[in-house]
Amino acid sequence: MFSYEFLKVLNYLAPGLISVILVNSLVFRKKQSGLNLLIEAFIFTVINNNIAFWILDYLRYYRFRKSYINEPNITVYIIAIILPIIIALLVKYNLINKAILFSRISNKSNDMNTWIEFIKDTDQRLVIVHFQNDDRRLMGYIHRASEDIEEGLIYLNNACWIDENGQPIKIENAEILINYRNIDYIYTIAKEN
Repeated sequence: MFSYEFLKVLNYLAPGLISVILVNSLVFRKKQSGLNLLIEAFIFTVINNNIAFWILDYLRYYRFRKSYINEPNITVYIIAIILPIIIALLVKYNLINKAILFSRISNKSNDMNTWIEFIKDTDQRLVIVHFQNDDRRLMGYIHRASEDIEEGLIYLNNACWIDENGQPIKIENAEILINYRNIDYIYTIAKEN
């Protein structure tokens, strides 16, 4: 059914396929075609093999010969699991972009638009929402928000209205869903240390 060459290629790409599957399950990405997955698997395989052989050379240099990690296949599979977890952490917490912005190499975000950037930065922070066409204000914590600007929904927890004097009017069990089309502007209140 399968030729020997196919099984050999599959054996070579297996660590890369494991890495691609882990990255796709840990990081939200657009669905990719089969060819793109194979290309990514090949790239991950090359990276995994290079890291594994670098580690093995290091271990051999320091004469750690009796180690279970000294076997090339085991090392490649361990790296095929660890590398996607590291990549997922870097993507989830946006650490690469934060480092680039902090070092002032660039001042551009990698987010698709300002809406997503604002929502990411205000996660679990107190915000005050000013509505269009009236003077109503609502205060609460952003629990969730849609990343699609067309949908543009914000879900506030512990929400309360703010009266003309700036005093909060408590709403019992307040969880409110707001459409961004009704919002004039939003500002955040810094976290207290």
